[in-house]
Amino acid sequence: MSRLIAMLSMLIRENLIPGELARRPEANLIMNAEGQAAAWHKQGADDGPIAPVYHLNALACSRLVPLGGTVVDLGCGSGQFAAYLARCRPDLRIVGFDLSAPMIDVGNTALHAEGLGGRVELRQGDMTAFAREIPPETALINCLFAIHHLPGLREVERCLTEIRTAVEESGCSFLIFDLVRPRHASTTRDYPRAFTPDAPEVFQLDSTHSLIAAYSHRELKHAVDHLFRDGTVKMTRSRVLPLYQAFWHVGALRGDGPPVPLSADRWDALNARARGQYRALRAILPEMTR
Repeated sequence: MSRLIAMLSMLIRENLIPGELARRPEANLIMNAEGQAAAWHKQGADDGPIAPVYHLNALACSRLVPLGGTVVDLGCGSGQFAAYLARCRPDLRIVGFDLSAPMIDVGNTALHAEGLGGRVELRQGDMTAFAREIPPETALINCLFAIHHLPGLREVERCLTEIRTAVEESGCSFLIFDLVRPRHASTTRDYPRAFTPDAPEVFQLDSTHSLIAAYSHRELKHAVDHLFRDGTVKMTRSRVLPLYQAFWHVGALRGDGPPVPLSADRWDALNARARGQYRALRAILPEMTR
């Protein structure tokens, strides 16, 4: 019942009540605490609450990268999404970059234990200075729940400039998916209650802080429009629950062939709740998977 109340409160508040929440960057921009790294890693498991978001983004990524392509995952954290995408697309090679050494250590250990170490590798790297570090055959740059970790719009523009450089030099695609800063502070507290009620307190606090640190759709749209002036970047903000946004570009390496389907095993691994939440996400973000 408390989850339902939290959800209804967010829907009413964010759609009907005017407001503007001031952005506050996260105090700890890098998750260097082992407890944070372990908590985030656990929530990204197949039976965890983030799995529906991972499945939606895996489908969106799959439509942007050709068979046998290489994906760069910016702000990869402990590599849970990279691992999820690798299991969805056994043909892909994935290289993740993150500033947090504990996240990289936790992730690489888990990847080797799962038998994915040969296809997925996490490295310490800066998402505002990475274009010269990525594999030359990169077909897709993915950035999931990472842009809001950047302290300000100046750093956002640096990240987008690096992405633009990679697009111009390699013809790769890119996909950015992130939170939208809500209108009201109460939403930042209701969000983890609605979606991750059983998560440890450290993870719920991270969720609240991430929402407060998130950029508005207007802010990110302005930055994207400023740096990509050819009109090739598509974008969307979620309907009904306006707390998600996505920006993507179809690069030349994508080709004209049909999208490569996801492995059916990933869908089978999702529980009934995760499947329902995934369907809800597709309904409020239909443009991402068309």
